[in-house]
Amino acid sequence: MFIIKVTFGVDAHDNETDFKRVTKEISERLRKYRYKLKNHFDKHLPIKNARLHPYGIIDIDVWGKMCDWWTSPEFQKISDRNKVNRSKNDTPHVSGSMSFARRYDVYLKESQERQERQNEENEEVKSPEEGPAICMYKDTHFREETGWETRELSRTTMK
Repeated sequence: MFIIKVTFGVDAHDNETDFKRVTKEISERLRKYRYKLKNHFDKHLPIKNARLHPYGIIDIDVWGKMCDWWTSPEFQKISDRNKVNRSKNDTPHVSGSMSFARRYDVYLKESQERQERQNEENEEVKSPEEGPAICMYKDTHFREETGWETRELSRTTMK
């Protein structure tokens, strides 16, 4: 906790919300870093070759342990299970790597800014015709260029 306070200027005891945001950001960066490591490993397969090409400044012994994990039956089982689960998703989203929670935060911030601008300009405050849940769903499953992500969505969803 001390490192987070010094690095980010956030004290967990003073402001729990800021601390949670920082923790979430760190978790997201770690997830992306792990993704880079695994991609680097995959580019250098077979395993004997991958072991000789550690990513960045990672110690060769640590890299070897990571290679062992990625080739272990336990990791393969988890990976296979996740592939099956992803294939069952019949309504894929188009929001990229941005999580739904992050996208929702952005949506709320933009809505608040829009409302503040309307208040400053003394305009009548207009609320969106669609509620936040519908807007979120559309943002994550609809593309202006191609429309709804699947035929099923196109058929069943209001445009």
